[in-house]
Amino acid sequence: MKKELGFQKNNTGYQLLFSKAGTVYPTDSLFYTSFEGQDVPLFTIGGTAYTVSQFITYLKKNGDRSPFALSTDLLNDRLQGFEFNSLHEVKDNSLESNYPEFRNLIQEYRDGILMFDISNKEVWGKASEDSVGLAGYFEKNKPQYTWTEPHYKGYVVLVKDANTKKKMQKEIAGMDPEKAVQYLYDNYKVGDVSYVKAEKGSFKKGDNPFVDEGIFKSGVAARPAEFQDFFLLGKLLDAPDTYTDVRGIVVTDYQNYLEEVWIKNLNEKYKVTVYPEVLNTMK
Repeated sequence: MKKELGFQKNNTGYQLLFSKAGTVYPTDSLFYTSFEGQDVPLFTIGGTAYTVSQFITYLKKNGDRSPFALSTDLLNDRLQGFEFNSLHEVKDNSLESNYPEFRNLIQEYRDGILMFDISNKEVWGKASEDSVGLAGYFEKNKPQYTWTEPHYKGYVVLVKDANTKKKMQKEIAGMDPEKAVQYLYDNYKVGDVSYVKAEKGSFKKGDNPFVDEGIFKSGVAARPAEFQDFFLLGKLLDAPDTYTDVRGIVVTDYQNYLEEVWIKNLNEKYKVTVYPEVLNTMK
């Protein structure tokens, strides 16, 4: 690296440091203060000077845990480290100008990050977070979202026993399912022990044994030891009711829609001219 980057040593600066190291150990604060503000160059790399005071700053950060008994040995070791770090930094900063393939790779990486960020802002993130837009897109395109078989949408509520179920159903009669479930969780527990367990979802036949038993009249669900009965809070649907019933598909379609709109707006704002005679020369 010294040969490649034009390293030139200034013996005066080195002699200044070694002279002081003969009487003061290089990690001593007195050694540091002796050279504060010293602009005497130690060496130059490609015409840029690296001074004694810059080395002292490096030494302060890299002076501890020395295995050297002689102060000159320590100083020599740290000077070599400072030289290497300085050369490495210059080489690292010149990679893009000296190596075209590396420069192109870095540019491609940088452009890729920018493309990802703007795509996430305009399409992916926007689609997943825009509940109003998703709902509107679903309503506008509702006929294309269908099921091949009906789904039960709502809660499966597991309870302690038949008597508890009867009491619960009486207390929550007429309540919205969401509020009803919250009421049950709030009122049917002792300390950390809950006497109710609810699962929310959209289930077709075969998805949930309790829904199969209660809605589709297919089989008998095995009861857990602590929950010997159950009831359902919801409704049977022949088609999706809201976009949340088919959220994954709707989000994907909405992303595609947003991307089409975005690209259309870009094309209207920034006119693209293609030169076939140049394009055809690319391999």
